[in-house]
Amino acid sequence: MNHHSHNGHFTNHHSNHVKTKSELSQVSVDEDALLNKKLPKELLLRIFSYLDVVTLCRCAQVAKYWNILALDGSNWQRVDLFDFQTDVEGPVVENISRRCGGFLKSLSLKGCQCITDGALKYVS
Repeated sequence: MNHHSHNGHFTNHHSNHVKTKSELSQVSVDEDALLNKKLPKELLLRIFSYLDVVTLCRCAQVAKYWNILALDGSNWQRVDLFDFQTDVEGPVVENISRRCGGFLKSLSLKGCQCITDGALKYVS
């Protein structure tokens, strides 16, 4: 679909109806909801399983349903925090451990300097 902006309104070349930005955002929300209904949860979880930590966290901010999918423990079986070594503190490790439940198989804290023994007890 081609949309052109004119004074905050958008037109669709296939129809004469002029859509406002709020109407377009509603269309986007409706399409997202349709995607969530068309694909089974298991397939969506499988797709999410290929995402890295940063992307999962971003997806968790998109919508409520995506938050549930992104933060599902099955997506957090192997967590490598090396890229975040200066930012990771005890509460982060505790939160990951709590959210992952029994799914967490591998947690790499290589280079993480602010992790205390107290935070590690949550992982074990």
